[in-house]
Amino acid sequence: MYDGGLTFELADSQGTSWRRDVDLLDLGPKSDVKAVVNSVLSKEACAAGQRNRVERLVGRLVHALQVSTGHTYVSHRKIRAHSLPLTNVALNKDATLCATGGYDRQCRLWRTSDGRNVAKLEGHEDVVFDVTFIGKQDELVATCSFDGTLRAWTTENGSCELVMVGHEGPVATISPLPTSKQFLFTGGMDTTAKIWDLHMGECITSLSGHHGAVIKVGGDRAGQFLYTASFDGTVRLWDVRTYESINVLDGHEGELNGAALSWRGNYLASWATDASALIWDIRQTDQPIFTLRHDAEVVSGSWDRCGQRLVTGSVDRRAHVVNLESLAHTHSFEEHFGEVSKVAFNAAGTRVITAGEDGYLRIWDAEDGHLIQSEQGHELEVFSMVVSYSGDVIVTGSRDNNCVIWKYDLPEED
Repeated sequence: MYDGGLTFELADSQGTSWRRDVDLLDLGPKSDVKAVVNSVLSKEACAAGQRNRVERLVGRLVHALQVSTGHTYVSHRKIRAHSLPLTNVALNKDATLCATGGYDRQCRLWRTSDGRNVAKLEGHEDVVFDVTFIGKQDELVATCSFDGTLRAWTTENGSCELVMVGHEGPVATISPLPTSKQFLFTGGMDTTAKIWDLHMGECITSLSGHHGAVIKVGGDRAGQFLYTASFDGTVRLWDVRTYESINVLDGHEGELNGAALSWRGNYLASWATDASALIWDIRQTDQPIFTLRHDAEVVSGSWDRCGQRLVTGSVDRRAHVVNLESLAHTHSFEEHFGEVSKVAFNAAGTRVITAGEDGYLRIWDAEDGHLIQSEQGHELEVFSMVVSYSGDVIVTGSRDNNCVIWKYDLPEED
């Protein structure tokens, strides 16, 4: 089970196994569980004979969406995570572990239930700039650093399993490939992106073509293409089989600050220093289908679970929401006292979550745009934010050297 649907593990008589994802992106808090299950069973042969199990899992997803609609958040734990500012935070799938990277050259693992430090990952010789969980059961943490290396560590005891070198300079971003837990995808200040085989412990290919640092990488879950976003103002699409460039999305007049692919992989958003966010239809990539304008540099963006709405954050102290069904700007959120550095939707898509330079976490109603909650968790700018798959945990990391674990404001158990 994942926030977008169900995953079936299949195997043939020879013992070969593979995964089959069943998307439930139209699922909502008011969905009829039995009707959804009947639809899945009628369309998916892999679900045959699994009615009770599928009904139980769909019921859990609907319940999670209902819960995510009705609760506010409280600061569960505030952790003095590093001796210098944090760069990035990550959560494993069940939100039991949080990883933090920092300017102190370390990555640390924290238990979200009580904020206890599980492991200190030491070995990088410069800033740990990005962190991500990898492996079938999130049994590894991958880090990349300005020292030009990436490393893989076990979550069990924090031991370093792999050190990989290939970029000629700082590594800016790291991501697992959506189609395989065996491969990592990185982007570097050397203008290249690279794919790494974790089993072999080496780079298997390098993607060249950008003229500036590659600051974001990713791919679609169907395994058809990869994308790279660069300071050169473009996003490049690459064939996942040949690793050749198949298209260049060129519409910005400034350096890119980020890009994100919608869950279904049909839309891509990019945002830049030119105060714009562009939305591209991957099937028709000659021109963006929508241009969103801020009054200053756009520094963050995120899709909702269904890929029908995009939220952006800007130096102009605003967050904007765009609806793709109407291709219209629907809401602006303007309560922050500084740059809106991080934005996200909750699991149900009913809430927009923003954090910024003022150290505040704010929760907004995604339907009518009103402010639901405002909490100051940090004394300085929030550099990073991650929301769990179920939406019940948020982690923010800041220039004040702290991370805050936010959880639903639930009544204490007797």
